[in-house]
Amino acid sequence: MEKSAGRDVAILAFAAATFRIIFPGRLGIDHYDEGAYAMTAAALATGGWPAEIYPLPHFLSPPLLFGLASLLMRVVGTADVSLFLVSMAAGIGTVALVYLAARRCFGRAAAGAA
Repeated sequence: MEKSAGRDVAILAFAAATFRIIFPGRLGIDHYDEGAYAMTAAALATGGWPAEIYPLPHFLSPPLLFGLASLLMRVVGTADVSLFLVSMAAGIGTVALVYLAARRCFGRAAAGAA
């Protein structure tokens, strides 16, 4: 990776992190799927599936998302913080990956616009 690309990615990742951290009150579970992911992660972290409420959750949730969230739940201990950290990290990483992909395919100006 070029030096300018690394600098650009660092600046964009910092900006993305700032925008995700600046309004923590806007973070929350507000969709059925997010609730299902939270239940799956919590069940995995505690060692049991709530089969009577949510059967076969591993078929409906992205494994990497609830796997990382459940691992963090075991370390941090709170479900909300763990889910938000995984979500924030994925969002920040997406910004960097989109920039790098656009830069490689279309150049620096298009990557900045992306």
